[in-house]
Amino acid sequence: MRATFTKGSKPKEVVEAIEWIFCGNTDPIPFDMCSEALGARPIVLRKRLMYEFYRKWIVFPNSFPFLATPLPDDVGSVIFYEAGDNAVALAVLIWYWPGVSTEDLLSLAAEKGLRVTQHDIDRLEATGMVACNYENWYVTCRRQRQERNGIDTNWKRSAIYA
Repeated sequence: MRATFTKGSKPKEVVEAIEWIFCGNTDPIPFDMCSEALGARPIVLRKRLMYEFYRKWIVFPNSFPFLATPLPDDVGSVIFYEAGDNAVALAVLIWYWPGVSTEDLLSLAAEKGLRVTQHDIDRLEATGMVACNYENWYVTCRRQRQERNGIDTNWKRSAIYA
């Protein structure tokens, strides 16, 4: 996982790490199996990695392959409840392309046939499940408004305990 955001990582290492974590690459052993063997839930580790991309402002040049792990159901449910269908569709695009620029996000949405307004983007961001670092978007899976109020997610505890 460190290879995905460590400054000294070679581009090939980063691509291989992303494919192993997010795309079901089973060489040599599946990510999910390794996570479970260590007593951690794979989806929680993936969420944490997305959050680290945001914290370290890592911008990917393009989206993950279409076979990548989908947006977690719990994240999509919160976004749907608080912001609606368009916001979920935007979150999916952001999940598959951490660090996507606002311009590219809007272009992707248009390619997918989505009619996205600034209101949709504002509602999505208000859920606290995505965050914008300047013009780059990330699914952080953390509610920034809760963090501002002193309520924080304990990643270690959530990764280990069901």
